[in-house]
Amino acid sequence: MASGKDLKRRIASVKSTQQITKAMKMVAAARLRRAQDSIVRARPFVAAIKSTVQSLGGGDDIRGNHPLFLVREVKRVHVILITSDRGLCGSFNTNLLKAAEQMYRSESSKYESMSFTCIGKKGNEYLNLRKIPVHKYYPDFLRSVTYAKVQAVAEDMI
Repeated sequence: MASGKDLKRRIASVKSTQQITKAMKMVAAARLRRAQDSIVRARPFVAAIKSTVQSLGGGDDIRGNHPLFLVREVKRVHVILITSDRGLCGSFNTNLLKAAEQMYRSESSKYESMSFTCIGKKGNEYLNLRKIPVHKYYPDFLRSVTYAKVQAVAEDMI
């Protein structure tokens, strides 16, 4: 049987763990709120991009002449893999990384080259560990996503 001193120590330990858990919940809630606010702020941009793409591809006369609408042979494939920087997101990273590796193993022989750009630490570590070619890695990209960062990635991809 545990002594009174041991019980008091155990109660204090449980209370301390409860405080830590409560603080972690508050931090997670604040991050979730920030992420939701970012999504809401991005909606007008998404709508504008969607309408622009629809207007570009809407006319039959444009499709026949524009080089982006021509069917051509694919020789090189470049994949942008976006994962988290930490592993505290359930099966999100696991599912993405398994799909990326499976795609590389099954599809890479069909093309002259196949490489990845990694946004997020977990993807870069996973691919490097498996000797899958990583063209570029953007560390700490997701900590604060800005227009300048996204523009840099877009320019590299273009």
